[in-house]
Amino acid sequence: MQKYGNEKYVKNGKARGHQKYLCKECGCNFIEGDRRTNEKIKARKAKCIMLYATGKISINKIAKIFGMCWSLIYRWINESAEKLEKYKIRH
Repeated sequence: MQKYGNEKYVKNGKARGHQKYLCKECGCNFIEGDRRTNEKIKARKAKCIMLYATGKISINKIAKIFGMCWSLIYRWINESAEKLEKYKIRH
């Protein structure tokens, strides 16, 4: 299993019958295969991306404001950038 591009994780209890893991690098907890999404998460993701896109706030500061892991916000920004590449106008 990989999370955040590395294999530095340890087991960290169970939730809803699934094994939880703890990332040793960033301290985030996660469940393998956890695919929960809802409107609040989508809205928070959009806010984080818009704040970063203004160029006036760092990923770490956004993470502190929202009480989230910086690596998750970094991943959201990279995913959004990859989607934009598909729609780039080629000359």
